[in-house]
Amino acid sequence: MKSMKRLLAILAFASVIGAAFCQTGQVVTSVQIEPFMTQNNLSYEDAAAALAIARMTGMTPEVVLSTRGAGVSTPYYELAPAYMISWQTGRPYSEIVGMYNGGQSWLQIARDLSVPVMFWNPNGVDTTSWTNSDFENAMWQSMLMSTYGLPATDVEYVTGLNIPPREALVAAVIASETHQPVRDIAASYSVNGSNWTVIHDRYLVVQQPVVAEQRFVETQTVTTTTTPTPVTPRYTPEVKRTYVPVVAARPMRIVHHTYHAPVRRHVVHRTIHHAMHRRTKHKKCCCCCK
Repeated sequence: MKSMKRLLAILAFASVIGAAFCQTGQVVTSVQIEPFMTQNNLSYEDAAAALAIARMTGMTPEVVLSTRGAGVSTPYYELAPAYMISWQTGRPYSEIVGMYNGGQSWLQIARDLSVPVMFWNPNGVDTTSWTNSDFENAMWQSMLMSTYGLPATDVEYVTGLNIPPREALVAAVIASETHQPVRDIAASYSVNGSNWTVIHDRYLVVQQPVVAEQRFVETQTVTTTTTPTPVTPRYTPEVKRTYVPVVAARPMRIVHHTYHAPVRRHVVHRTIHHAMHRRTKHKKCCCCCK
């Protein structure tokens, strides 16, 4: 029941923090962690903290480095509350550090300068017995959810691996750079004996072929020309046609028989004679019937 209440509280604060950070106009830096740490002789933890501070406050990483001042060796992870309070209140960074060096805790400074609680106590827990380390860890947890967009479930997962908070920050920076799940990178940290160089190179190699393939596709899309395919005419065999001549039908010849008068009389008499013979049922009527 307590874990459920804690998760709901984290979700609520994450939504409020996200809205607050969207209104601050933060700048997303594209500086890669390995070249940045090599050029400035930083550790993975210090380089990740400086890049995260730059992303949170909208400064460039170079300004974050110069703001700390020459000769100061305090890790950026521990100085992050000063950057955050200065960013939220508009007070100079040197003034915030002076208050801290004068004996005030981060919690006292944040309360005295009315820094919104969402930036340093996202879980809304009791702060009576807080130390400066507790304030730092809670502030970074708030920053991971807002600046890097980690959901509360991922924060709970990374915390459950018992990874130090500053190492969880490195995992978040590498995950953002290589576009890999922060859970995978945090789990690799505990397996590979905290060797960030091996972990970073492994996930960077996984990411590079994808980028190369995308560039190849884009190049092909731009330079490829379309050649029309020749169309082979379809063969149609020639059909031999046979022409049959049409012969006009000859008109029927109608023959009219013309009899001379004596023959005609004979034919008529014979016809009458035979008719009378049929009527008398073959009775002998004349010598012609013999």
